[in-house]
Amino acid sequence: IAMLLEMTRGGNEVVQACLTDYITNHDRDNKFVFHLRGRLDHSLNCILDRKESCQISFMPMTATMMKEYKNAIQTFEMMQQLCEGHNLGVQNILREQPGHTASVD
Repeated sequence: IAMLLEMTRGGNEVVQACLTDYITNHDRDNKFVFHLRGRLDHSLNCILDRKESCQISFMPMTATMMKEYKNAIQTFEMMQQLCEGHNLGVQNILREQPGHTASVD
């Protein structure tokens, strides 16, 4: 994810075209989108767990929590890069999910 995030910064058209081609022509099982969804679900759970624990009593974040939050930020940045207007091909794929039998929403 970190490498893909760096490669998509600034709207690199070659990388966008390769990612669109990969998702459209090679990722028939929707693994890429499912992986992003898994990361988003995990990020949401980490944030909600932290919020719940802080409502009871504030505790400083552990190294594990910091790592999970950094992964969450990285995931959100990737979703931002994938959904920004300069990357319309992948944006349409994430929205429409053509060629896949189940929606990941």
